[in-house]
Amino acid sequence: MSSLLVGSTSKNRTIHGCKWDSLCKRKFEGGLGFRELETFNKALLDKQCWKILKHPDSLAARVLQGCYFHNGSLLDASKKSSASFVWNSLLWGRELITQHFSINDCRAVLRIPIGSTRREDSVMWHYDNSGGYTVKSGYRVVRGLLNTSGCSNSSLLSSWWNCLWGLGIPLKIKVFVWKACHDWLPTMANLACRKSRLMKLKSACSSWLPSTAMIRGSYSNLFDFVLDCFSSITCDELRLICTILWRVWFIRNSVVHGAASQTLLEVSHWARRFLAKMYGCKQLKLKVAPIRDVKWRPPDTGCYKINCDVVVDVEEGFIGIGVAVRDSTGFVMASSSQRITTTYSSQVAETVAITRGLQFAKDSGLLPCVLESDAAVVVKWINDESHLDSECGGLILDILELISCMNGVLVNFVLRLANQVAHGLAQNGLVCAEDAFWMEEFPGYVRGVVIADMPA
Repeated sequence: MSSLLVGSTSKNRTIHGCKWDSLCKRKFEGGLGFRELETFNKALLDKQCWKILKHPDSLAARVLQGCYFHNGSLLDASKKSSASFVWNSLLWGRELITQHFSINDCRAVLRIPIGSTRREDSVMWHYDNSGGYTVKSGYRVVRGLLNTSGCSNSSLLSSWWNCLWGLGIPLKIKVFVWKACHDWLPTMANLACRKSRLMKLKSACSSWLPSTAMIRGSYSNLFDFVLDCFSSITCDELRLICTILWRVWFIRNSVVHGAASQTLLEVSHWARRFLAKMYGCKQLKLKVAPIRDVKWRPPDTGCYKINCDVVVDVEEGFIGIGVAVRDSTGFVMASSSQRITTTYSSQVAETVAITRGLQFAKDSGLLPCVLESDAAVVVKWINDESHLDSECGGLILDILELISCMNGVLVNFVLRLANQVAHGLAQNGLVCAEDAFWMEEFPGYVRGVVIADMPA
């Protein structure tokens, strides 16, 4: 694959500027995101192991159990000398599931909320939001475990690589800057290290080498200069610098093949004209859609609407939950502010809020009703009845059971601007000493929002 990338053939071998493992790093790590085949193969094999664990009654699982693990499970099976190649391959891929659990993983498992609905324990892959194993997540886990070495400015480097691949410049310029930052350009110094026979071109292109002297003498390499620019200039200026660097290299190669040279001032003028022309072609007259008047909408007559929201304070370890139930006139029939002393993820916290909102309306006898939340992902999971094996799975089952007991409550997504009352109650939940509940009234700090939401 690396030979295909650089254009090597059996008769014509080209220079490999970098190791294949460097190309397999993700883009924000400085690579190109190619698949590392051995790791990808292990992730594929582990997918088969996952199917055996999740479907023990399948034909393949029963055949393998009869041959290799009679009284146990796949996780307990051992390697045998007379085993088939398929079984040995599955055991090789099984390492991804059975190993690599740390103390932080155990703490994360202990924070998973357990719903009240009884169900059998099941295997969950916590590296994916769905709770199920995917080849993509397995591959990333292995690559992350293999690349454990880090540096002090890793966040700056990740931000730079993300910025580079997101710059609005041609891909050939991005790839050139990527190579230059890694010092993978075929400069005279790099060719000399590889003992290339192209040293005779030195006199023709010595004035066009992209050396640090062309920039400033205080930088040890080109990458340091680019990082300094990234930290101190705007995106437009960064695009111009990247284009100038690419043009310098282009002119240098043209001089090698007999073309006329240019000054750096001419290169700078060319880069400005190039970017101006490129962005002039991209400017299209788009119809700007008017901003909708996002506002809370009252339910139908004889129905109630539940709004719920959460606010997470990671530093203090608190979660505030706010619930408001209103009728068709916008009058608050019930409201509550609650606090949980734990640190759930945002999706789990939103699921807890929906569960408590439904339970609050049921206990208050405010039926029939609809529920609105600004957590689009959680609302989709509930309506699709999916992700039951995720960390939210137990709570989703509780919600589905509550919906069935409440004669089919609709759970809808709404924007945050139409959920301000519940958000204000959730913010108060972070500071309240104990859970607070109000019937046919509400606290004064949300009075302005309640009045603004009332229909005219």
